[in-house]
Amino acid sequence: MTFRTQLRYRFGDIDAAGIAYYPKLLHYFHCAFEDWWKDGLGHPYPELIARDRLGMPAVRLEAEFFAPVLYGDEPFVHVGVLSVGNTSVEFGFWMTRGDDVEEVVAALEVVNPPLILDGGYLTVPGIFSHEHVDAGSLMLADNLPADLKGHVADFGAGWGYLSVRLALASTKVTSIDLFDASFSACIAAKANMSNLAANVESRVQWYDLLEEKPEHRYDAIIMNPPFHQTRAAEPSIGEGMIKAAAASLKLGGRLFMVANCALAYEPVLQASFARSGEIVRDGKFKILWAVR
Repeated sequence: MTFRTQLRYRFGDIDAAGIAYYPKLLHYFHCAFEDWWKDGLGHPYPELIARDRLGMPAVRLEAEFFAPVLYGDEPFVHVGVLSVGNTSVEFGFWMTRGDDVEEVVAALEVVNPPLILDGGYLTVPGIFSHEHVDAGSLMLADNLPADLKGHVADFGAGWGYLSVRLALASTKVTSIDLFDASFSACIAAKANMSNLAANVESRVQWYDLLEEKPEHRYDAIIMNPPFHQTRAAEPSIGEGMIKAAAASLKLGGRLFMVANCALAYEPVLQASFARSGEIVRDGKFKILWAVR
């Protein structure tokens, strides 16, 4: 997945040799990075820093120069996500002229090629259930009540399947905020909401809900919380997200979630909400509800 913008090299960008002063290349890479946040992701970089209090300081830089940039050149700058770790993101930046754009974009896509699933959903390798719709999410989407309305949040939204299904099925939902701790998942979710559910206002937010508190209160929250980070089940993740949901709902707000049948989330639901119960279950999953 890549973003592209075009820049113009001006007189003050050129050194005595008549070519681009090399620190200006890095400056324009960062300009493209900022444009990507606003124009590509719909989340201006100043808001990320000032409102969300998130920054991305550079810890390592590598550059390779293939040809000079001259005064008056208007190269394309491409931004791509190369890899996503637990505490870092590796970005790639390419500067090209118009005649070699397609070749470079193709090379960027090879690094992390997107997939298109049935229904037109875009996913990328490395995020949860990137090759197919998760069975638990499908079960939850099929059992969401038809009367959901107002401002809704999708906790642990992944690549946005639940939010798209909700937007298409519930005409009274006015907005959906999608939260996920995976940067790559947020990019895919943003694309899916824009392409498949543009009828509903949405915001995709890169959040660790176990560490950060959403700034809004919601009429309803839907979620398919992760229950492991390693091979062993870690129900504390889901428990933490249930508590985060309780703190983010308006009085009378509703939670709908899917969970593995083996995970006993009922006690934390009873402790965090006024009422709770179960809608349905099969041999593997159960759909739970709660009212604040």
